[in-house]
Amino acid sequence: MQKEEISFKILHFNDVYEIEGFNQEPVGGSARFATICKKFKQENPNKSLIIFSGDLFSPSPLSIIYKGEQMIEPINACQIDIACVGNHDFDYNLQQVEQLFKKCNFPWLCSNIYDTRTQNILADNQLYSIIDMQGIKVGFMGLAEEEWLNTITEIDISILQYEDFVSCGKKMAHMLKKEQQCDIVVAITHMRMPNDRILAAQVDDIDIILGGHDHIVISEIINNCLIQKSGSDFKEYSIIDITYKPKDIQNNNIQNTFYLKQNKLKCVIETFQVTKKIEKDDEVQKIVDFYIQQQEQYNNQIIGHTNVDLDTRFKQIRTQETNFGNFYVDVLRNEVQSDVCIINSGTIRSDCIYPKGDITFSMIQKALPFPDLIVVVKCSGLKLIQALENGVSKWPSFEGRFPLVSGIKFEFDGQKQPFQRVDLDSIFIGKEKIQVDKIYSLAIKWFMYLGKDGYDMFQDCNFIIDYMNALPHLQIMIGLFKSLEEKSKTTNISSFTEFSQLNFNENRKYNRLMRLVKEIKNFEDNKYISIHPVVEGRILMVNKNN
Repeated sequence: MQKEEISFKILHFNDVYEIEGFNQEPVGGSARFATICKKFKQENPNKSLIIFSGDLFSPSPLSIIYKGEQMIEPINACQIDIACVGNHDFDYNLQQVEQLFKKCNFPWLCSNIYDTRTQNILADNQLYSIIDMQGIKVGFMGLAEEEWLNTITEIDISILQYEDFVSCGKKMAHMLKKEQQCDIVVAITHMRMPNDRILAAQVDDIDIILGGHDHIVISEIINNCLIQKSGSDFKEYSIIDITYKPKDIQNNNIQNTFYLKQNKLKCVIETFQVTKKIEKDDEVQKIVDFYIQQQEQYNNQIIGHTNVDLDTRFKQIRTQETNFGNFYVDVLRNEVQSDVCIINSGTIRSDCIYPKGDITFSMIQKALPFPDLIVVVKCSGLKLIQALENGVSKWPSFEGRFPLVSGIKFEFDGQKQPFQRVDLDSIFIGKEKIQVDKIYSLAIKWFMYLGKDGYDMFQDCNFIIDYMNALPHLQIMIGLFKSLEEKSKTTNISSFTEFSQLNFNENRKYNRLMRLVKEIKNFEDNKYISIHPVVEGRILMVNKNN
């Protein structure tokens, strides 16, 4: 029997991290977004879907404390029908990730990543979903790109089996359309736009792609397939009015109206911003207020110890090697496993000496107040030399471009002309002298990749970890203390010697962080890691006149 014209609406959004609103428009916020979702469902009963394209549980300042739990109640209030997983949804150990997914009141799809130990979909999520919309069957799959698997640090990636998104997309679309007799096939994805375009171009049976990962609002037609992305952080969303077998057929797409698949589908797209004009949902706002208040209390909690004073003074950290600078870039390099890490010293804002003793969350926040992301690029030895030259070019001024370095050491003469100060024979990466033509992996801030502070030599470098897969440096720093603290508690140890002898094969992250930890401190029945960073001659000044 030929099906008649049927219409329904999809509200789509992706990549949300902050439950609290922002100060500038569009302010977003989960309480306002819940109001939007509830109104959307009320105005379109039995003919509306809310779809989410991944990245929910991390990263944010609250996720450092609550490990994604702060997102559960606000997102459950949004009446989501289906979601696909994003890379940052796997920023925790597998047990925590599975618990987070289970606490959601909607299904998560992940069609092309398997757990090799069980041969099930990773984290026990669903392979696909089918929803009946007024008599037509809409089939959904969830697809990820391979690029973000290597950014997962809390889960052993050796247990992950990845299937190419094109081959999986073809298989899933055929199954949904032919075997399950779906009238419309939708791929919910968490991939970069170039990969979404490849998917649309190579898989004819996919009608609509609802994507995330790019944090942009865009509508595009490729191979008669609609690709839609809808912003980020509860600040934007899209509504797609879909008509199956429309009667008002047009030959050409006009404005935000698209006719797809030989006029099988008509899609009218509207995009919106979440502004202060939207009222907050009272129940969700109470939840948000609770977590914000808890965060304020958490700021003064002890998360670790230092056996030495930590120097973050501008006059020191912007002109010479310091122990805090060394510790900071060592933590970053260990997290991303790069050959080298170079960060501009202007990143460190606390301008003080932290005395030896307790380390609190607020101390690290004060030192690192900016939401900087750490990316990794493929960088030639020549570009590394150029970066070092830029870093010392303004010495002895207290310029923020002065470098903090890990994995590399060098000497410079501040009396020479700028960009001729670094002694090339003194540059070593690890134990080997730098080679100008060799390609190294380099961790830097996204800020630096954009050419800021004179670091304009990286913009043609290829990414290993790009902006969309990057972690905030504050989360990486706090994560060192929290993850090892939790591990020390669960293993029932009382000394660093016992701790260092443990086998952490189940999580590579602990092994590579061990050299940054000095000892285990016992304090009021809790165990904390203690650090002892030193100045070790990574940056040497020669012919310095005082």
